[in-house]
Amino acid sequence: MACFLSAAGRHIGETPALDPLLFYREATIVATEGLPALYRLTHTAHPPLLQGLVALAFGLVGRSPAAYTAVGVACFAVGALMVNAVVSRCYSSRAAFAATLLLYSCPLVLVNAFYPTHETVLLAVVASALYFFAADRFVPFRWSLIPLVFLKQTALVALASFFAARLLDRLRRGAGRRRLADDVADFLPAVAAGLAWAVFLRALGGSEWRGDLLGQAAGGSTYAYLGERLLHLGVFNAFLRRNLENALIYNWQWSITLSALALTLGTAARRREPPSPGAFRCATFLAIFSPSYALLVLSIPTWTIPRYGIPLLLGPYVALGVAAARIGNRGRFAALVTVLWAVSWVANLSSLDPVTARHGALEIYGQRLYDVPEENAGADRLTYNLQFLDAVASQNALVAAALRSGADGLVTDCAALKLDEKLAAIALHPEYYPYPAARPLFCAGPEGLGDPGVAQRLTGRVLYVGRDDRSRLQALVDGLGASISIVGDSPS
Repeated sequence: MACFLSAAGRHIGETPALDPLLFYREATIVATEGLPALYRLTHTAHPPLLQGLVALAFGLVGRSPAAYTAVGVACFAVGALMVNAVVSRCYSSRAAFAATLLLYSCPLVLVNAFYPTHETVLLAVVASALYFFAADRFVPFRWSLIPLVFLKQTALVALASFFAARLLDRLRRGAGRRRLADDVADFLPAVAAGLAWAVFLRALGGSEWRGDLLGQAAGGSTYAYLGERLLHLGVFNAFLRRNLENALIYNWQWSITLSALALTLGTAARRREPPSPGAFRCATFLAIFSPSYALLVLSIPTWTIPRYGIPLLLGPYVALGVAAARIGNRGRFAALVTVLWAVSWVANLSSLDPVTARHGALEIYGQRLYDVPEENAGADRLTYNLQFLDAVASQNALVAAALRSGADGLVTDCAALKLDEKLAAIALHPEYYPYPAARPLFCAGPEGLGDPGVAQRLTGRVLYVGRDDRSRLQALVDGLGASISIVGDSPS
């Protein structure tokens, strides 16, 4: 936590970008206009737990990006505490230390804790439910499952995985059919909550979840799509491959994956005693949840965004911690954990991984970010590490400077971090966003100013330039005979 806040703390209060900006707006709607307005004024079909948590933070400390980040930090803390608790209870304190330290140094976890997403909350909820499940505390376990149905439809994979692990655990203990009613009863509150939410959503006029945005059946029922794909083994597709690469290979994650695999295979023979009941329950759930989440969620034809694989990370990191703890020599154990932790922070603060860099890189507001130029990656493909926060801060400085200058628009890369979409959204609903004195502000690409048609349409406008080529652009539009004023300098 200390390393996280020391690295990212200077960005607390920065207006988010990309998908987190949408979540910020949705939470603002819930906080100011109520839950029904969320489904009346937006296109979201997800349950409202994330937006509700952020709206609660807005109500407690005021609406600001800092309050939004506070929710992510809280999920970070809860998730880390519960991962440490479950691994310590089921295995050992050494395993818990390694698993928790390395998982919560992972770049994907950190950047999505600063600007919390559904996957950030899901990791904390699954870790909490797993602790109660492994500890055989089924009353709190019963209630810890309810947040899953109010978070995101993909979280239902965790609910089903807990049910399957519960049945296997009872069979192992010889309970068989005698306890089947008890097993089912533990899941009834979550099922009832899910059904109640479905009725409520229909009453609000909300739409059915459609995650199949890029597939052949785009726009149809995602549940029906998944059923069909499973029957035809269609889940083994390019979307699954790309999402697995994001979670397990790119940005030095291959070092974690290979270490977990090598240590698990290398130390498996050292364990002769049978696992404890808690360890069996923990391992059974992760053995069911990890492949199920990968096949059912990461194969859905939609934008391949790195954060989608965050829940999948729980299994490899727990396996890594457990296997590392079997190293008898404390010095070797400490050296291994230290090296992997250092690699994680290299991944957090730079884009130097040769495996990922082979796809190229993009220069975004002075930051060199990994680029994966695939058709289905989308702009959110850039959110691999904490460098993303520096790019967002620079973009916010550019927009704020343009607003202060009184310009009608700004000249920069309009596609970077979806700036054009951000400006359009702020202009349409300035009350939902934290920019001071927000007003309509359009974006023009520098290459477009050389087009006589574009220059003619911008005649009489004042444009803010966020780079050091102000004089060049002014000469360019003057040469075309366009009456356009170029103001501003590059923000620091």
